[in-house]
Amino acid sequence: MISLAFGSSSTGSSKRILSPSKCASIESLIYSLRVQFTLSVPKLKNVTAWFQKVRGLALSGFAILVFAVSTAAQTPCPFDSPDEEQLARCLIRPVKIYGNLGAEPTTLPDPLKNLIGKRVKVKVKSLKRYLDAQGITEGSIGGSLATPIPTARYFAIHDTSSPYLKDDPFPANINEADYRGNNLVRWAQVKVTHVYVNRLGESATASNFETTVGATKYERRNPDRKGLFLHVELIQPRRRDPNGGPTNDAFAPEPGFTAKQLDRLALLYVAASVRRGRWLLPAFHAAVDAGIPNAHDDPQNFDLDGWLASVQRFVAELKQ
Repeated sequence: MISLAFGSSSTGSSKRILSPSKCASIESLIYSLRVQFTLSVPKLKNVTAWFQKVRGLALSGFAILVFAVSTAAQTPCPFDSPDEEQLARCLIRPVKIYGNLGAEPTTLPDPLKNLIGKRVKVKVKSLKRYLDAQGITEGSIGGSLATPIPTARYFAIHDTSSPYLKDDPFPANINEADYRGNNLVRWAQVKVTHVYVNRLGESATASNFETTVGATKYERRNPDRKGLFLHVELIQPRRRDPNGGPTNDAFAPEPGFTAKQLDRLALLYVAASVRRGRWLLPAFHAAVDAGIPNAHDDPQNFDLDGWLASVQRFVAELKQ
């Protein structure tokens, strides 16, 4: 996730675990119980003091429960584990609102379980032939296919969380060429990632894949691992959650990305893996940074099954 102003201020996501509306509901419940108990036991002394203690214990207990659940969901991935399949599953945990992560899949979904840890059998000439037929330049998908990227291991998937709309609704034209967020010329000037993909399924390279770009907090904490990550930002506008903080950007469109975006992302994944010689591990930004304070919340509303179907289709087509 990045911040880029398009005529309005852009802000990072707030990471609220418990919304004000939920807190208000708990307070209301406690107040209701207090009133009922007071009416039914009018002679009991220190009812108010007793309920203050109950209220404190209830809120503390609830906070501990929420923290425990959140902590389990935000568990960092085992980057140093020799179990590559376990690591791959951890990195594709679904990203929910405010950056909360869902449970990792019990098994790797197709086609990842047939790819991860294996050499790429797609030939460069087959990929070039496809690009030429589709009018896609190598420069728009991370750079020359002839340039290897021997240190790459992870294919990090982000969303831009921008343009930021504040309280305005999502425009009806966000998937059209005239939408300001789809202007790749402007995005490509922001050198904080490798490639941008707009909602039309077009891409632009900001930094070639062989260039080291540290686009996650995990990499900034572990600078020796920056060369392991390739980064792709998917254009996705955001809105404010009215129940959140005044500058949050929690709400994303549904679906989060277009089919054309997912197709281009699949092509980028195949191209990057071909240049590496082994299939890269897909990694959601939020999963990479899990456990780090103020980690990001992207990509939101990502259709993993839809994207993997595109990957599978490309692999089958390019092997012919």
